[in-house]
Order: sequence, then C-alpha cells, then structure tokens
Amino acid sequence: MSETIRLGGRDFTLQPLTLGQLRHLLDALDQMAGASGGALIDAAAKLVAAGLAAAHPDMTADAVLDLSASLSELNTAVAAILKLAGLSPKELVPGEADPRVKPGEAASTAAMNTGTAPASGSAPSTAPWPPAAATATP
Repeated sequence: MSETIRLGGRDFTLQPLTLGQLRHLLDALDQMAGASGGALIDAAAKLVAAGLAAAHPDMTADAVLDLSASLSELNTAVAAILKLAGLSPKELVPGEADPRVKPGEAASTAAMNTGTAPASGSAPSTAPWPPAAATATP
C-alpha cells in the first residue's frame, strides 16, 4: 500500500514504515504537541522526513524545510503520513463516550487539551478565563 503526497511542486511516495522508522515518526509527533510558530514547522518537517524514510531515505528534515511548500501542503502531508502509520483519529460511534474526555471534563476542554476537535463535529468552545479557582470545603 502506497500513497503520494505533494510538497513544493514535488511528488513523494509514501510507503509503510518499519517499527524503527515509526519510532522516529512518534518522536516527531511528540515534539509537535504543544508547539507553535517555527517550532511547530520544525517538528512537522521532522515528522514528514520520518514518514518519507521508507521510500525517500535521503529526505532529511532540513531538506523538507528547503521545499517551497505551503502550510496547506504540509498539513495534508502530515495527515497522510499519520493515516498511513495507523495514527488517524478514531471515529466515535453515535452514543459512544469520547475517550479523550476525563470524567467531569467537558468535551470541548478535552479537545483543546489534545489539539483535536470533538468527534461529534461540533465546534469547540473557548475555555473560561481566568480558570475557575479551587475552593476549600469544610
């Protein structure tokens, strides 16, 4: 099973990763969590390089950063790589509890903590600011 992604006017074939290559992809995914700005693009480039390793072992993160790709292309590439690696978000069956939601937590708060929208398709709401303070109980 292979798929093709397009970055900076070039087509790249995606092929299934070995467990060793998947480890690098997961490390890059960890770096993406909570990152923003340039750090997010750096982490995404590492993830893309790791995802291309099976078919394009010469593509490094620096080589990915040198491509004239749009953010849309980068997002599409990351999504395709994660899907091929078996890391796509689980679709919930109607009525099934969202596993990202901890007991007592709103679904939109869980979505903000994981960076993903609730599977119900509804838009996440903004968390209150300042956060509610804990109150002492006798």
